[in-house]
Amino acid sequence: MFLFKDDVRYNLWKPQKESELEQIVVEHYREIFGEDSIYFDIKQVIKSKAGILSIPDGYIVYTSKPYKWSIVEVELSSHPVFEHIVPQITKFINGIKSQDTRHDIIQTLYGSVKKDPFSEVFIRKRIESSEIYMFLSNVVSTKPNLIVVIEEKIEQLEEAIQNLPLKTDILEVRTFKRENAETVHIHSFSGLEKIPPPVGGGKGKPKGYTGKSISAFYFKGTRYEVRYWKDLLMKLTEVICESHAHDFGKVSKITGEKRLYFSQDKNKLRKPQKISKANIFVETNLNASSIVRICQRLLDTFDYSSEDLKIDFG
Repeated sequence: MFLFKDDVRYNLWKPQKESELEQIVVEHYREIFGEDSIYFDIKQVIKSKAGILSIPDGYIVYTSKPYKWSIVEVELSSHPVFEHIVPQITKFINGIKSQDTRHDIIQTLYGSVKKDPFSEVFIRKRIESSEIYMFLSNVVSTKPNLIVVIEEKIEQLEEAIQNLPLKTDILEVRTFKRENAETVHIHSFSGLEKIPPPVGGGKGKPKGYTGKSISAFYFKGTRYEVRYWKDLLMKLTEVICESHAHDFGKVSKITGEKRLYFSQDKNKLRKPQKISKANIFVETNLNASSIVRICQRLLDTFDYSSEDLKIDFG
């Protein structure tokens, strides 16, 4: 895989070690997680009540209300999902159930802040208080979410995280290095939940989309009424197709690990539906969460902002 920028070719670079991927996150965490975030590059041991140990790669604390925090795990797509990645995440989930473990995390985060004057000033300004320890205590007492950082999304992992008791996001980090000048590079970050809260009759963004109903969606300010989640995918695809007829073939790049979502051959899809004004079929045998993820990838593929799509829940 490669991309062109200013008529120069950039080739996809794949990290060979987790530490290489982790360093990218450390250097760019504000761009990834937001200006209100602070990343703690700390290998704090998490210990479950049964004494099982695990070590996440880092923690994120958000300094905008509602205050929240995340546990970060960096992985490579070459690691087996059910033999390595999922057990590791499960250890984190079991570990944070222990109050002693949470207390240790608070102490470690606070100690890190006190050693870094910049972080201390940043948090004080953000929360408008000098009670940083109390702030961290309150945040860490809440339920965190998990973020798995990986250099390439794999469908097995996307399916596996849907069954976890904590909200889990996958952050795909890709790096492209300039041909004949590899010190020049471009990073691509995608996968974190970007769909804005619903507008109109919705009552706040649900934790997941599967099991929820949809009544309409807005794309670039235009409202489209729909009855089913597959209608969201079909209508959004058709609208984008009308504006990108010349390069709509790019949808073929939106794939899962072992399946296609768009194809000119309907026999390659489980439940194909033809896109009007295009000789392309789209897969509709998908749950709501998968459909929303594919819609986000559609936006990314055709250079739309995540803010261009809003969902109105029924």
